[in-house]
Amino acid sequence: ILVGECHWIAVAILSESHEIFLYDAKGRNSYNQDSHDSIMNDIKQLLMDEFKRAEIEWADDEVDSFAAQWSLKDVSEHQQENDFDCGIFTFLFIAYHSQGIPMTFTQ
Repeated sequence: ILVGECHWIAVAILSESHEIFLYDAKGRNSYNQDSHDSIMNDIKQLLMDEFKRAEIEWADDEVDSFAAQWSLKDVSEHQQENDFDCGIFTFLFIAYHSQGIPMTFTQ
């Protein structure tokens, strides 16, 4: 996800465990925490909208129950020391996370 004009972050949606992860190589801080929360909530809302679009007519309490199952996790770590490697860190997060490998990379 492109944030602003030049910074990349990643979001992972784990459907089996009902988790949404956000990763930012610059870490989570007072400058970006509202943006991180907004992005995760927007992704969750997109999932809810898609759930409601299914061919089944869902009752409101079923939609609420589905929404309550999802957890939002900001797993950002301050690893990036410069202003131009965010794309590499974002790619590595996606590659490592998709294989279940702990994030052990550094700058």
